[in-house]
Amino acid sequence: MPSLRPRHLVALPVLLALLGALTTVPARPAEAADPAPVTGRDGLTQPNAGASCWGIHQEFPALGDGTYWVVTPTLGKPVQVWCDM
Repeated sequence: MPSLRPRHLVALPVLLALLGALTTVPARPAEAADPAPVTGRDGLTQPNAGASCWGIHQEFPALGDGTYWVVTPTLGKPVQVWCDM
């Protein structure tokens, strides 16, 4: 069996580190790991005001009772209302 020379002993850790880097599975980016936020006319913010409590509930059934932003043609601007989902 051939003996390892000092220069081989220096190269061995470098080679092992390189092999480790090649076989390591990269982590997913943080934005890919997080679930997508609720968007659209969910009524959670004034810019995303829903047309009605019923409409919010139909489009986002997981949302529960609470205060939501709603806007109708009659209102003209969004207002907060209590929705009994």
